[in-house]
Amino acid sequence: MWSHIVVTSTDWQNFFNLRCNEDAQPEIHVLALAMRSAYVASHPRSRGLKEWHLPYIFPEEIEEHGYDSLDLRKASVGRCARVSYNMHDGSNCIISKDIGLHDDLLLSGHMSPFEHPAIPTNAYPTYHVGNFYGWKQYRKFLPNESIFQG
Repeated sequence: MWSHIVVTSTDWQNFFNLRCNEDAQPEIHVLALAMRSAYVASHPRSRGLKEWHLPYIFPEEIEEHGYDSLDLRKASVGRCARVSYNMHDGSNCIISKDIGLHDDLLLSGHMSPFEHPAIPTNAYPTYHVGNFYGWKQYRKFLPNESIFQG
């Protein structure tokens, strides 16, 4: 069975060491080899200290709204939750619907999609609470993000 997921990380070496090993479970081994090939072939773009990493946000949306746009962070969360540039019915994304999904996820405490948008922290990278080195996840800007009070 094939599944679509979003994975955002700053550290891949341990994952590749464990999952690209021939002793790994065969299904994750095949996926990890493909991920490592994509990682090696990738050409990451640097971000300035005020430039957010915004998965599934188009360059023209950034030009229109700017990197610091809360609406684009919310739209990125909604799109990460759907794991697609398009809606499940095949239609194009609409920022207002993506923001609505963000708000619904926030109200229900489903915080995983909030981990993908992130911003560089400073010239001296460190780990913040969370799992990114040198970056702070959008999730970490939200009050009580780790304790759902449903």
